[in-house]
Amino acid sequence: MNNNVNTKESSSGVRDDFMVQPPCCCVERDTQANKDMSESFMKIFFILLFLLFVVTSSGFSQHLWDLHLVSENYTGVANDTSRQNLRKLMKDEKSVNAALLLAYYHGEQDQLFILDSLRSWAYADTLPFNTFHYFNYQRVRGYFGDEGAIQGFDTLIRYNGFISTSIKLNAIYFLTEAGIFSYFDTVLNAYKKDGIIKQTARVVMGEYGKNQNYSTQIKLILENEIRDSTDYVAFMVSATVLAKFDKQSARSILEDLFYTNSGIYRSNLFHGLKKIDPEGQPERSIWAGPNEPDPYLRSEYYPGVGFIEGNLWAKRYYEPFFINFMLRQIQVEQSNLVRSEIKSFLDAFAPIKPIDSITIVGLLDTLISYKHQIAGYNWLSDSNFVIELDSFLSNALGYLSQGDSNNCYRQIKLFQEKVDEEYRDSLDEDNKTITLEGWKFLYYNAQYLLDRLLTSEKQK
Repeated sequence: MNNNVNTKESSSGVRDDFMVQPPCCCVERDTQANKDMSESFMKIFFILLFLLFVVTSSGFSQHLWDLHLVSENYTGVANDTSRQNLRKLMKDEKSVNAALLLAYYHGEQDQLFILDSLRSWAYADTLPFNTFHYFNYQRVRGYFGDEGAIQGFDTLIRYNGFISTSIKLNAIYFLTEAGIFSYFDTVLNAYKKDGIIKQTARVVMGEYGKNQNYSTQIKLILENEIRDSTDYVAFMVSATVLAKFDKQSARSILEDLFYTNSGIYRSNLFHGLKKIDPEGQPERSIWAGPNEPDPYLRSEYYPGVGFIEGNLWAKRYYEPFFINFMLRQIQVEQSNLVRSEIKSFLDAFAPIKPIDSITIVGLLDTLISYKHQIAGYNWLSDSNFVIELDSFLSNALGYLSQGDSNNCYRQIKLFQEKVDEEYRDSLDEDNKTITLEGWKFLYYNAQYLLDRLLTSEKQK
């Protein structure tokens, strides 16, 4: 093992070179001044000693990196992350997963036990060390803020004996979180290989791409791979990695391919763009849907309410411009399958509730904007009705600007009641004053504003 790695620790669990040594002082006993100085110094010393005890006993300075736990780390613990169970698994089975979970859930109490166990496993069976256990020992040391883990990982990366390249790459990944970017050649050589090594190296390259010394070279490598690869998984992984440090370039390349290809390849690109630029998806649906001759592929460009509610598709699909597109599209759609899906979407959608950070003024502005858009789409067909709605909104805005939330509330309530009245009165008529879609946007958003006004009034 490299002699430059300092793994020496005191019995308290703190490395000796991190221990604060109190200064040696000669204090004369003859004068009151020196006595006062001595007492003052001792007070300061005991305060520092107390602070040192707090720091070393908790074991938590700032994390050098996260543990990056995944679902596999919960294997073998029977869904029991209690301190007692995890300690038992470490003692009885030398379970690394238990050690990682114990560090995450109970590290403040069990830091010394975890580090002592991992260190003993690393050196117990193999000379100079067991690489797997040594890796996890450094991983947890860094999580607890021990900078010695940086040199520990460096030893692992430079080790010339038999060692998995994946372990080295994982060590390099952790070091990037500590701001260490000294192993680019190792990453690049691993990227030239195949299989899991190449995939792991590609992920690490995404971290190196955030460093300006390597971003240009890595960007070129990933761009070429995206353009040249016909393997959807491969080019999407590269695009996702590129997006970690240059989202605009990743989106631009995928969009270029999306608009210049067709069939299943374009469909794959559409779903890939959903991960990188979800907010731009409605416009891509509007373009790709009518241009796709295959009804099964065409249906993939149109959202389902469940996907939007589950945050798998963008909430922008609930905006008036896209609803208007779907209303036009259902009129010309030839496929019963696609037409049925569009109808189900239009029947089920409801305007989304705004996030709490949007102000009351913002909610009112949104309602006014929706009224203008809806009138523009002819979802409001009576000009006198539109004028009446404008009057309610104008009055509400005036009252709100004066700080009169009560009268603002009354105007919005009158607005909502008028919208609901007109919609229900025209249900049996051929010439509707307001369509179902117009009613949804105005009625729901008026209610969101009314709820916020009530909440604001209660908080005064």
